[in-house]
Amino acid sequence: IFYFYYLKPYSYFDKINIPGPKPKFIVGNLWDTVYARRHLCLTDHVKKYGKIFGLYYGRKPIIHVADPDIAYEILVKQSENFINRIKFGPTSKQPVGLIDARDVTWKHARESLTPLFSPNKLKAMSHFANEASSNLLEKVLHKIDNDDDTINVRELFYSTAMDMSLSSLFGV
Repeated sequence: IFYFYYLKPYSYFDKINIPGPKPKFIVGNLWDTVYARRHLCLTDHVKKYGKIFGLYYGRKPIIHVADPDIAYEILVKQSENFINRIKFGPTSKQPVGLIDARDVTWKHARESLTPLFSPNKLKAMSHFANEASSNLLEKVLHKIDNDDDTINVRELFYSTAMDMSLSSLFGV
């Protein structure tokens, strides 16, 4: 029983010839990728194992894809075959928003939202993003010119995100 529950899951990537770091007992690769500096860890893994590699989050095998063409194939062209994302922890039976949406709920939400993010609409929204970014830069430079000792980055980024979102939504 011990072997099938704790050790057997760690042989999954060996069977399908996907490279990756050796997992640690029970935690898999969680310590390195979640609790350390994740972006640096994943960048190192791409250099060491290639653009497709496997990690274990606990006993759960996760395939990481760093190739834009393959990611496009998975996320756009084959999206009907890759409906769910990884699930950490318990989720409610009645999903709340896009974060908890799974299966058919996620599929319907994705079908509804996809037309909003077409290349033409994103191109039209880029003007608002550029304008909000310019406003952010002006605010930061103004604070620097006034010799402010501290800059509340969180407040600036939140206001910029809100500005960008509302401008794109209402076309103002």
